[in-house]
Amino acid sequence: MIKDLFTNSKINIDGEEIHTYSSVAQGGCSSPILWLCYVNDIVIELNEATAIIDPATGLPKKRGKHTIGSSYFFANDLVCFCRDHAQLNKVIEILKKWSLRNEI
Repeated sequence: MIKDLFTNSKINIDGEEIHTYSSVAQGGCSSPILWLCYVNDIVIELNEATAIIDPATGLPKKRGKHTIGSSYFFANDLVCFCRDHAQLNKVIEILKKWSLRNEI
């Protein structure tokens, strides 16, 4: 049932019907939690790439087993704070690869 809600749906742009093959319904009550499940892996990967370094040890700070990074998500918005151009390029490359892998 859930699969039927989110596969082979259609959107209308300027009168043209376009089929979508991976999405969550805009305004759907389950959409926010489904989206969070979908992007969970990129959250972890970006936090590792933008890790906050502990000045005392020179190692990434951790909360349990998870790296504390400088990437923040809210709904479908993302902000990554990068220390330099090299880190920014790394974040962009991670996002490009993730988008291709997930076909979005």
